[in-house]
Amino acid sequence: MVSSRLVAAAALLAAGLVAGCPSIGTVRPPFMPLPEAFVDTLDMQPADLLAELQRRSIELGFAIAVSSELDRYFETRWFNMATGRSDDGDLNRPDRVILLRFWIDPLGPLGYQLTSEAVYRPVADPSLPDRAAELMVPPGHEGEQILVRILDGVKERLGG
Repeated sequence: MVSSRLVAAAALLAAGLVAGCPSIGTVRPPFMPLPEAFVDTLDMQPADLLAELQRRSIELGFAIAVSSELDRYFETRWFNMATGRSDDGDLNRPDRVILLRFWIDPLGPLGYQLTSEAVYRPVADPSLPDRAAELMVPPGHEGEQILVRILDGVKERLGG
């Protein structure tokens, strides 16, 4: 017969393995933000921040692809800046199609770190994994201006 201590130890080990595995039960992608992503420290509730990011993105025409208050993550669908809609984009002008991602991570008493990126795919290459084909939009790009407009609006509204 198996002892109750052995069963408890096995349950703790299993719980630890599940808790340490980010791909189980999470909508966050398995990759980290790009090194060029914008990083801000904000003193606001993550649920309010997430809701405001979504609201401002939707106001600009973005559709939501993935959002989770529990995971503190939000991602839009691809957005065609020429049409102002979330769609499959323009294969002749891939630099005009962007995607926004937002990660919200706790910083203890300092508040939360918001990491934001606006990415595009300079070429349509189906042989590459999606993330391998993505680049952060360059400085001055319209996608960067959109991202900054969203972030500034969030800070203005929530006082970050």
